[in-house]
Amino acid sequence: MKRATDKQIAYLKYMRYGKPESLTKEEASAVISKLGRDLPDNKIDEFTARQRKWSEAKFELYPDLYRDEKEFQLVDELHQYVRTRVVGASERLTKEKVEKVIKELSEQDLDWWRSPGYKEAFFEALGKKHPGCVDGTPPQKKTYSKKQESNSSGCMSLMGLAFCVGILLTLILTKG
Repeated sequence: MKRATDKQIAYLKYMRYGKPESLTKEEASAVISKLGRDLPDNKIDEFTARQRKWSEAKFELYPDLYRDEKEFQLVDELHQYVRTRVVGASERLTKEKVEKVIKELSEQDLDWWRSPGYKEAFFEALGKKHPGCVDGTPPQKKTYSKKQESNSSGCMSLMGLAFCVGILLTLILTKG
């Protein structure tokens, strides 16, 4: 039988499960699917909070193990970031261009994305590699004016008047 995968072991350790290294792949899978089911009520909130934090914590705790996942996540995140910074650029920003810049940054420093200013570092690197992708203008903040009050009562009055005139004409023409 195959031993538990490194990702299964990492998750079980994070979730404070005994000694996951001794489990097989199938056993680890079964434990993961049952994890948290038999908790007392006073421990459920703590467990679910820890479970939710895993999606980010795994990148910090096990960067090598989850590097591919992080890079995949970064592509979407940084593509969206650029779109919030620039509109009307002369060159179309594609996910392939984002991937290439991420790859170049990772070749210089595997953990570049862990620094607080990683989005700005990416934006600068993108500007050097693909200046046309960042040469637009900052997006305009949308401002909404108060909706003008419509004078629908005037319209209804005209329709009512037309209806009355129509009835009057019908009565006059049928009597004559």
